[in-house]
Amino acid sequence: MATGVPKVLSVLTRHCFETHSWTATMFAFIVIVLILYMITMVIKPKKFPPGPTWLPFVGCSLLFKKLTTKCGSQHVAAQKLADSYNTNVLGLKLGREPYTIVFNEKLIREVLCSEDYEGRPDNFFFRLRGLGMRKGITGVDGPLWQEQRQFAMRHLRNVGFGKPIMEEYIIEELHQLIKSCGESHDNISLNLLLAPHVLNVLWMFTAGKRIDKEDARLPQLLTLLKTRSGAFDMCGGFLNQFPELRFILPEWTGYNLLKKLNSQLYDFFMDAINDHKKTISVANEDLIHTFLCEMNERKDDKNSTFSIDQLIIVCLDLFIAGSQTTSNSLDFAFLMMLAHPEMQRKVQAELDEVLMNRTPCLEDKNILPYTMAVLHETQRFFNIVPLNGPRRVVRDTELDGYLLPKNTVVLVSLFSVHMDREIWTDPQVFRPERFIGSDGKINDKLVDRLMSFGLGRRRCLGEALARGCLFLFFTGVMQRFNITTSNGVIPSTEAIVGITSNPPPYTAKLVPRLGERQ
Repeated sequence: MATGVPKVLSVLTRHCFETHSWTATMFAFIVIVLILYMITMVIKPKKFPPGPTWLPFVGCSLLFKKLTTKCGSQHVAAQKLADSYNTNVLGLKLGREPYTIVFNEKLIREVLCSEDYEGRPDNFFFRLRGLGMRKGITGVDGPLWQEQRQFAMRHLRNVGFGKPIMEEYIIEELHQLIKSCGESHDNISLNLLLAPHVLNVLWMFTAGKRIDKEDARLPQLLTLLKTRSGAFDMCGGFLNQFPELRFILPEWTGYNLLKKLNSQLYDFFMDAINDHKKTISVANEDLIHTFLCEMNERKDDKNSTFSIDQLIIVCLDLFIAGSQTTSNSLDFAFLMMLAHPEMQRKVQAELDEVLMNRTPCLEDKNILPYTMAVLHETQRFFNIVPLNGPRRVVRDTELDGYLLPKNTVVLVSLFSVHMDREIWTDPQVFRPERFIGSDGKINDKLVDRLMSFGLGRRRCLGEALARGCLFLFFTGVMQRFNITTSNGVIPSTEAIVGITSNPPPYTAKLVPRLGERQ
């Protein structure tokens, strides 16, 4: 193509001069500009990572979408492409944006821990995800991200993240969860049962109270968030790559779904914020109250990053994090207990021997190795966020001998680490025992190779809370109930993958086991 371009341009130019036609000259000029523009769209930057050929306007989007559909998920499609190009750094162009997907534990650690990759893309999907604003913590970078992240971390530590009060909140919610389990019928959806209780723990820190279970908005919001997770991928789907499609295909692109979700979330958060405004003079320590106080103190500072819009998006960041990843991990853990009754019995035998009839506490992690191994294996096997990111390269950067231009979007394949045969030997097998050493204790060195919560300064803010909920909710329910099939059929354990991995829809029966424990 490149060798024929000068010849085409030469012919067009000569024709214009020979004909002296203004119309022909303008036509030729437009064609030349269009050809040059199309050339710039398909030429890869120097030393850019290997990957498929770029096409004008669409880049690799159509090819990647087709392969994703064939493979069933984006992370598997990315792995196949990386294997075909024999690279640990895959170069793509999706729509107008250059992307790099990184594989291999060493390179992924380098990306996650380097300041060169701490940026976030400023694209259509991220803006829409943030209610049309580039605010919050998760979706921003630079001074705004640093100040708001430090504020949130400081606040969460002050109110008890990682401290006994956090455990008290979780155990209080555990009692409510157990009550809900006892009141449930035979055909119950564990995901719908778990998500509100997981979210309530986080909402206690955010708004200082539980969400009323009679509030009809909560199940609606959780359903919309789950639908959103399945409808999009970590790249934002075609809606991000070709935002113009929202005017033609608003339903198919998911645009209407996001607009509906954004509207309901905005109203939900504003109601909580307005309630706090009424009692701003009352001593309180939750995030909304603390944020409003900080905002009032800085009201004369024109450069202040503390505003109502910022608070809304911070609440959104926490809400999305609290409603999806932890409850999905729990749901997967219970699904595997349903699919592997022998593992369920082994967990319960350990709980009975160690805890007997008392409520579990966080210190019990150290004396329940098999139970912890099941939770570690669940996080490894199901890869709640198989493609982590997206990051934005904040300056021209070299990685594994390739050059990544500034503003390249970077994803890292946690799937490639958690399914690496050199680390796990038989990664396709769900085998909790792999995390238990010869001394009968958890192998911490192997646990450290899990990256479920990320690494570096963008590591998950709520990691301590998520780990606490995961352990206490799982042990609390397993201690008191047998999980059996509701119809005699073991459900599929194949994840439904979008932005996050979601358990397939299934129902189960929870049978109280008080009698057999006695």
